[in-house]
Amino acid sequence: MAKKDIIKVAYYYYKLDYNQQKIADKMKFSRQKVNRLLKKALEENIVEIKINGYEDFDIHLEHLLEERFNLYNALVITNNLDENAIGIAASNYLNHLIRECIKKNGKCDIGISWGNALHNLTKNYVVSDKKYKNISVVQTVGGINTRNISIKPEEITNNLALILGGEAYNLFVPALIKNKELIDMLYQEVYYRDIKSKYENLDIAIVGIGELEDTSTIAKYGYIDEEDIIKLREKGAVGDVSLRVYDELGNIVDSEYDKTVMGITIEDLLNTPIRIGIAYGLEKVKAIRGAIKGKLINVLITDDKTAKEVLELK
Repeated sequence: MAKKDIIKVAYYYYKLDYNQQKIADKMKFSRQKVNRLLKKALEENIVEIKINGYEDFDIHLEHLLEERFNLYNALVITNNLDENAIGIAASNYLNHLIRECIKKNGKCDIGISWGNALHNLTKNYVVSDKKYKNISVVQTVGGINTRNISIKPEEITNNLALILGGEAYNLFVPALIKNKELIDMLYQEVYYRDIKSKYENLDIAIVGIGELEDTSTIAKYGYIDEEDIIKLREKGAVGDVSLRVYDELGNIVDSEYDKTVMGITIEDLLNTPIRIGIAYGLEKVKAIRGAIKGKLINVLITDDKTAKEVLELK
């Protein structure tokens, strides 16, 4: 097998865009031989294929995640946990989904939760050149009492709506209410019923994924009582989405506690066609894995180190 033949076949195929049959006819080879020569060209580095942008994403890890967990999509960013890069990549992906959603449905209803990762999304959002129409952005969990305004659900909801030129739907109730009578009263309010109707018809949901360790945001700032966190951990809790707390298989660990959460229900979340989880950091691996196992998300946006640990976790 002469090296000159390999080079000529590669030249015809990659430079002149000849198909394999045309090359076979020209060089008086069988098509099978042309195919073997093209493979040889790659094996011997006569031809090197470069995919521009490949270095920004770990396509191999994305493929493994999608295949192992039957995900709709995975984005794995390879910038050493650069939160800005993750936010930019997530916004570009969301722009693509919104375009497809509007093309298909004539509108796009987006639910969004709270936290650092979602604040990072809105902070680094790359605005599409295309002007969107008929977009709503719906707050999927009630208000969080925190001094860090940027991670509040209403702030994130309003910012994303402003960026996209859509309408914001805020949930003006606390995220956690322990008074069951008050919860029942709020459920009867027309305002809440309107929000509930939005939850039932979301096209896309975007959630952060929280862990229940002492260093987590919800523990550190007391969003969930320390006593409740201990009880939830004892029942096997590993993480939360929109304060819905679940175990390593993604199952709700405490139905009574779950009734105190004001926001989108697990049922409405699971009925949302595209459920994006944006999460990164090794401390979140168990929580991410649980969210995937329970189908709480079907799209994962993360960094390569976190992705590897999610795949390796037994």
